[in-house]
Amino acid sequence: MSKIRYYSILGCLLFLSSCFTPVTMFEVDPNKVIEENIDGFYAINIFEDHLSNDVWFSEEGDCLIVEGEKENIFSGEGALHVKWDKTDGNCPWLGLGFGWDGWNGKNFSQIYDHTAIQFKVKSADGKLSGLPVAMCLEDFGNQQAWTGFNGSMLSKTADANGWKTVTVPILAFNWAEFEADITAIKQFMIQFESAGDVFIDEMKIVEFEGSLKKRAEIPVYKKKVKVEDLLDQFSEGKNALDQQNLVQLQVNGNALMVMANVIDETPLENAQAGKDIWNGDAVEVAFSTNSEASPQRTYFLRSDQQIGIKAAADPIVWNWRKDRAVDGAQVTYKETDAGYRLVAKIPLSEFGMQPFEFGVVYGVEMAIDQGTKNGREKQVRWNSSDVGGFHENPSLWGEMIFIEKN
Repeated sequence: MSKIRYYSILGCLLFLSSCFTPVTMFEVDPNKVIEENIDGFYAINIFEDHLSNDVWFSEEGDCLIVEGEKENIFSGEGALHVKWDKTDGNCPWLGLGFGWDGWNGKNFSQIYDHTAIQFKVKSADGKLSGLPVAMCLEDFGNQQAWTGFNGSMLSKTADANGWKTVTVPILAFNWAEFEADITAIKQFMIQFESAGDVFIDEMKIVEFEGSLKKRAEIPVYKKKVKVEDLLDQFSEGKNALDQQNLVQLQVNGNALMVMANVIDETPLENAQAGKDIWNGDAVEVAFSTNSEASPQRTYFLRSDQQIGIKAAADPIVWNWRKDRAVDGAQVTYKETDAGYRLVAKIPLSEFGMQPFEFGVVYGVEMAIDQGTKNGREKQVRWNSSDVGGFHENPSLWGEMIFIEKN
C-alpha cells in the first residue's frame, strides 16, 4: 500500500471520529425510580385508596353497601367500607370485583407459584375471626378459578389499630378444575355469604412461598401394637384441633391407628347408627391415598377416603365412601376427668391402597363431632377450623407426610 493511500484512509477515519461524541452503551438515570414488580410482573396494586372505574359491586339494595372510607385506614388516603347481609336481605348473589390495572390482561404464568393476593381487613365491631367469602380470578373468556376462605389465610393477631392480614396464595385457586386462563386475568372477585361489616385496604400481589395448610407428620412403625396400649400415648400439641382437643394418626404394621383426646362435658353420647354416627359424639378422618391429587380440587376422587368412629358404648368404624361398617376394625375408649380418649385400629386393606410413600404430601382432615344423645351440637375441625364441608370439598383439607420409624 502506498504512503499516500495509507494517509488518506487515516485522515478519513480521524475526520469521522471527530463527528461523534463518545457515549456509554447504556445510560442509566440514577434518579429514576424503578417501578415495583415481581419478576417483571408490574400489575402489583389491586386496590390502594379510592373507588374507581376498576372497582364494581352488585347493587342489591341494602344487601351490599360498598363505600369509600376516610377514617378507618391502614395506609394512604383511603380504604373500602364493605357491609353486607345476604340472609336477612334475601339476596341471590353478592359480589365485589377489582379489574385493576385499567382492566388490562394480567399474565400470572411466571409468578403464580410464588405469589399471593394480600390485603388488610378490619372488622367494624373490632372482632374478626374469619370471613364468610369465596374468591376468584376471572379471565377474559369469563372462566373463573375459585377458592374458599379458610382460617389459615387470616393472620392470628391484629396490629394496634385492629387490622389483620389476609393472604390468598395464587396456587389456592383451582386452576385445573375451572380452566381459567392464567395468562389473561381480567379481575379479582369476592363473593359474600352470611353477613359482615369490614374495612379493606392495601390489596396487592406479594411474593409468597410455602403453604397455608396445616401439616401433620404421621409416624409409620413396622412393629404391631395393641389398641389398648395407645390410649395414653399422646404427644401434646400434635395435630391439635384447638387448645384442648387432639386427633393423632399413625401407621402400625398394616393398620391405620386413629387416636383422639376429647374434652367433653357429656362424653360418649351417640344414639345414632350407620351413616348417621356423625350426629353425636364421633371422630372423623378424611384423607387421600393419591399424593398427586390436586389439593385445590373441590370434589372427591375415587382415591379419597372418609371414615368415622362412633364414640359410645357401642363403637363402630364407618366408611362413608363404601357406605358400610369396616370389617376387622377395633375400637377402645375410656372416660377421663375432662371427657374421653379413644383409639381405633383400621386395616389399610379397607382403603384398597398401596403402602403410603415416605416424604410425599397427602391431603388429610380430622374432626371431632361433639353432641349428646339428641344429636351433634358442634364440630371441631383441624385445618378448616372456620369453614364446614370438608366431607365434600378436599380443598379444605390440610396435609400429611409419612415418617418412617423403627
